[in-house]
Amino acid sequence: MDSSSKNRSKFNTGFRKITKSEAEKLTGASAEHYQRIVKAQNIAAVPKNKPINSLLNNKIRLREFDSETLKPVARSLMRGKGSLKAEEKRRVKAGKTPKQGATENKFYDTKLNMSLPKPRPKPAPKEG
Repeated sequence: MDSSSKNRSKFNTGFRKITKSEAEKLTGASAEHYQRIVKAQNIAAVPKNKPINSLLNNKIRLREFDSETLKPVARSLMRGKGSLKAEEKRRVKAGKTPKQGATENKFYDTKLNMSLPKPRPKPAPKEG
């Protein structure tokens, strides 16, 4: 049994594809997410144990599977520009990054691609 057949059996036991009529009824972020999945030529699926009404009420997160291997696509790869802005707002609210214009006492870290607080100077060690 190769990996693609294992992925196919996991997919068939746990998930089902979304029908076109369900896709037409999606709203908001779910509809945008579905469009990104279709554009990438992948499969949009939901868990089998969830009712259809919860999908239409945006209570279920759409899952993306590779159309050839039926392997789940990593969630971080599915992000669009809108969700990155939401992520940035969340980080600002949590105090992880400065707000626009608040650059004093900050430096830009090129590895993390974000502004961080300047390290505080440490007191000199005491002589013994």
